Amino acid sequence: MDVPSLSPRLGDHMGLAEKRRRLLRLHWIEMEILELLASWSETMVSIPVRAGVGRFMWEQALHCDHLAWALRNLKHLGRVVPSVAPSDELVRYCEQLHQTDDPALRLVGLFQVLVPAVAEAEDGYLLATDPLADGNAVEAVEYCRRGHRGQTLWAERMLGTLLSTPAERRRAADFAHAQRVALLAAGGLTEDGAPAYYLPYQGWPEESELAATRAEAPTSVGQWQTTGYRYSKGFERNVVRLRWDSRFRYADSPADLADAPERGTLEGLVHWLHGLFHGECQTVDRMGWLLVDFPDLPWAMRKDMAQQAWEEARHIQIGAQLIEGLGGRLGQYPFPPYFQHLRRDHHHPVMHMVMGNIMGEGSAAAATNEALKYSAGWGNDWLQHGLEHLSGDEVLHVNFGKRWGRELSLADPVRFWEAGKRHAHTAIVAIEAARQVFGYASDPTRQCERVDREFEALLRPGAAPAGNEAAASGEY
Repeated sequence: MDVPSLSPRLGDHMGLAEKRRRLLRLHWIEMEILELLASWSETMVSIPVRAGVGRFMWEQALHCDHLAWALRNLKHLGRVVPSVAPSDELVRYCEQLHQTDDPALRLVGLFQVLVPAVAEAEDGYLLATDPLADGNAVEAVEYCRRGHRGQTLWAERMLGTLLSTPAERRRAADFAHAQRVALLAAGGLTEDGAPAYYLPYQGWPEESELAATRAEAPTSVGQWQTTGYRYSKGFERNVVRLRWDSRFRYADSPADLADAPERGTLEGLVHWLHGLFHGECQTVDRMGWLLVDFPDLPWAMRKDMAQQAWEEARHIQIGAQLIEGLGGRLGQYPFPPYFQHLRRDHHHPVMHMVMGNIMGEGSAAAATNEALKYSAGWGNDWLQHGLEHLSGDEVLHVNFGKRWGRELSLADPVRFWEAGKRHAHTAIVAIEAARQVFGYASDPTRQCERVDREFEALLRPGAAPAGNEAAASGEY
């Protein structure tokens, strides 16, 4: 039969198998960028860069989410998708980029080399596919492409500030050239490596299909399992003083912090906001810990943690504007040591939900609400609006802690509830010991009792809201 060779509206250069292969590779590299950003957060010294990293952690989570949605709609995937990993050489390329220490060179390698390569691959998919029949994938890939355009423009602005001398700009150009050569030598993004499996189900507790897959597929982590080369991203441990630019300093003893202005005054509010600014920066980092160190957590939880990273990054910027708008300046007060960073030496996902989200964010919400009350008569709308947004986000983050602390604990009480409480106790002992060395009074027993009450509440019927409903009610 003589059938016309071309529909006026249909036709592309790929079958479903090739589309799936390309989308899986894009998903892998978008996830890799998410984890690179998460692993770098706490060592990005420049505050605008740190805030941007928090924002892009969320954007990358959305990129992964959109591509996973497109894959599910492209064809029913079943419990596991046989695939191939990128080449071992590409994974090693990503590893050496991860190990780059200079924040400016990190931006160069990621946003001048790797992200443009991803954008080129995404453009190639859009050119090769059928925009009508493959509409789901087209929408997802176009979403990622728009995000990368914005990220690249941001990075160029940041590098314009970070690379302030001709020598620094030459070094960055040489680094970018070396990175492009290394990426070409690795075969680019499309070179295939070892067999891999993609696990599209990310519910909790694990669905029966996903549990069966984990028993059958090669042992690995997260949504991807592969027999190919892998590497571990990490963070510093046993630290209480992190890297900052020259404006900031840490107190050497409690005496350096003794002259805090009175609460309820303008000066007292600036002082409190300055301490909050320090904590917001570190909470972006804590979300990075969770994303990098616990890749097997349900995807919905990891996505919520990426959202919180973005919101904490906004808090950095809101706090800075409030401080400066009230006549203060960043760096005018010393920071107390960040003892809560020691949680990472003993960390566990439910411990972080209890100590960081429920207790830490709950205390921040209470203090923010107190500031809203005593500043209500100051006749300052922008101050009130800024504090309201801080309070609203903090309540949401408390409820992230309640939701995921409860869901994980109920799914596996031994692995998550009992182990989480045990890790919380050891973290408290470490934190209180460091506080005592610094010169603060120490009371680990009282802190452990408070943690125990919060862990008991996780298992109480109705203790944790499903999703984000409680945020609207102001509950925390």
